[in-house]
Amino acid sequence: MKLLTQGLIVICMPLIFQFLLSTCLVIWIFRAQEDVTSSAMSSGLIRQCDLLSSDLYRSLGESFVSFDGIAARSNMQNKMFADRLNEVHKELSNIPAYKVYDQNLLRIGNELMETLHDQEKIRQDRLQQPDITPKILSLSTQLTEVVTKIVASENAQHDKSTNRNNIIQIVVIATICSIAGTIAFATLCALNTRKLIELITANATRFSRRQPLAEPLAGDDDLARVDQIFHVMDQAIREAEQREHAIIDNSANLICSLTSEGSFLKVNPFAKRLLGFPPEKLARLSLMDVVPPEEALRADEQLTESCKVEGSRTFELKLLTNDKKIVETSWSSFWSESDKSLFCVVSDITEQKKVEHLKEDFIAMISDELRSPLLAVSTTVSQTIEGKMGLIPEAAQAVFLTVTRSLDRLIRLVSDLLDFEKLQSGQMPFDIKPTSLSHIIKQAEQEVLAHAAKSNVRLKTAECSTIVRVDGERITQLLVNLLSNAIRYCKPEGLVTIVTEERSDCIEVSVIDEGPGIPPDYVEKVFAAFEVAPKSKQTKEGGTGLGLAISRLIVEGHHGTIYATNEAAGGARFTFTLPYAKEEI
Repeated sequence: MKLLTQGLIVICMPLIFQFLLSTCLVIWIFRAQEDVTSSAMSSGLIRQCDLLSSDLYRSLGESFVSFDGIAARSNMQNKMFADRLNEVHKELSNIPAYKVYDQNLLRIGNELMETLHDQEKIRQDRLQQPDITPKILSLSTQLTEVVTKIVASENAQHDKSTNRNNIIQIVVIATICSIAGTIAFATLCALNTRKLIELITANATRFSRRQPLAEPLAGDDDLARVDQIFHVMDQAIREAEQREHAIIDNSANLICSLTSEGSFLKVNPFAKRLLGFPPEKLARLSLMDVVPPEEALRADEQLTESCKVEGSRTFELKLLTNDKKIVETSWSSFWSESDKSLFCVVSDITEQKKVEHLKEDFIAMISDELRSPLLAVSTTVSQTIEGKMGLIPEAAQAVFLTVTRSLDRLIRLVSDLLDFEKLQSGQMPFDIKPTSLSHIIKQAEQEVLAHAAKSNVRLKTAECSTIVRVDGERITQLLVNLLSNAIRYCKPEGLVTIVTEERSDCIEVSVIDEGPGIPPDYVEKVFAAFEVAPKSKQTKEGGTGLGLAISRLIVEGHHGTIYATNEAAGGARFTFTLPYAKEEI
C-alpha cells in the first residue's frame, strides 16, 4: 500500500467516524428532546389515567351506599369523574396512536356516566327498577381495561427510551473500538514503514560503500519504488564502473593514484608498456623509485605542489624504466581531499620531445645556415644592380631583378617561418605599452603603399584617436600581413579599406578588400598554417601560407580575437580586436 494511501486512511478514518458520530449525536439530541417532551406528556397522561381510575372507584363507592347527604356527594364525585374523563380525552386526542383508546374510553365513560346517573335517579325516587349494578361493574371493568392498556403503552414507550440509552452506550463502545483500531492500524503502518525505511537505509549504506544490495522490494508503493530506483542506480553505476575500468585498463596512458608522500596506490596495465613494471609491482613502489637521481628534487617539488593545488595541474617529468632508460612524460594531476589521493594521467612524450628538438635544430639551421647567406646574397645582388660592383650588361639586368624577387621571397619565407615558430612556442617577446592606433595604421599603410601602387589598388584608412595597449611593432606586422593579403586578392583599381569600431571593452579593426572573397569551405581554415586559398592561384604573387597564421598568433598574444567573413557586395573582411590602454601616452 502506498504511503499516501496509508496516511489518508490513518487521517481520514477517525475523521469520517467522527463525522458520522457527530451526525448521529445531532439526530439523537433531537430525538432526545422529542423523548423528553413525549416522556413529560406520557407522565401527565399516566397521572391522569391514575386519577381517572381513582375517581371511577370513588364514584362507584358513592353509588352503592345510602345515607343522608350522599346524593350531593355522589353528584359532585360524578362531576369530578366526568371532568377527569374529559381531561384524559383531551390528551388522548393529541396522540394519533391512541385514537382507538380515546374512542373506547369516551364511549364507555359516557355510558358509565349515564348508568351512574340512572342509578342515582332510581335511588332518589325509590323506584322499583331492575338492578343495574352488573352493568355498572361491567362498564367499570371495561373502562379500567382501557386505562390499563393506555398506561401499558406509555410504559412501553419509556422502555424504548431505555433501549435508546443502551444504543448510546454501544455507540460509545464502538467509538472507543474505532479509536483503538485506528491507533492499531497507524502503529502497523508505522512499523511496516519503519521496516522498509531501515531496509532502504541499509541498501543506501551498501550503495555508498559499493557493496551488493539486498533484494529489491516488491510492489509499487513509494518506498518500494525508491528501493527499486536504488537498484537501478546501483546497476547503472556498476556498468559505468565497468566501462571506466575498461577505458583505464586499455588506455594508452599511464593512469595511477598516489599518496601525498608519493607512494603508488593503483596503477593501470599501461605501466608495463611505459616503464616495464607490472602494475602490482609498481603499486609497491614510490615515485622516487622511478625517477632519475637528478630529477628527484624536482619530482618532490612537483608532487608537493600538486597536493596543495585545488583542481588539475600539469607538469613534465623524466622517469626511469625497469631497464634504466629515460622516458619523457607529461603529467596531468588532480588532488582529491576526500580520498587523500593524487590522481594522475601520465603521457609518454618522448617522441614529441625528439620532434621538438629536431624542430629547434631545424629552426637554428634555418636561422644560422640559410637566412644569413640569403641576406648576404641579396645584399650583393642589390649592390650589383646599383652598379657598385661594376657595370652589368643590359640584358642581364632583367635576370638580376628576377633573382632579387626570388631572394626577397625566400628571405620573407624564412622570416615568417622563424616568427611563426617563436609565436607558436611562446618564445616571441611582446613589448606591451600604450600606443596610438592611428600611428600604427599609418605606418602599416606606408609599408604596403608601393605594393598597392604596383598592383593598381587604392588604400583608404580611417582616422582614429584611440590609444591601445599593444606591442606596436607586432600590430604593425599584423596589419601589413592583412593589407598585403587584401592587396594580393583585390581586383585592379579596387579599394582596400581599414575601418575601426569602438566597443565597450575593446576596439575592432577591420581590413576590407574588393576581391573574390573567401570560399565558404575555407573560412574556418583561413588562419591555419600553410593553408592557401584555392583562388590564390589566380594571383600573380602567391603567399607563404604563414601570414594569416602569424596574424592569429599575434592577436592571441594580445588576448584578442580575429576572424574572417565575406562582404555581401563581394570581397573579404578580416577583423581583429585590441584592448584599450589604461593610461594616455
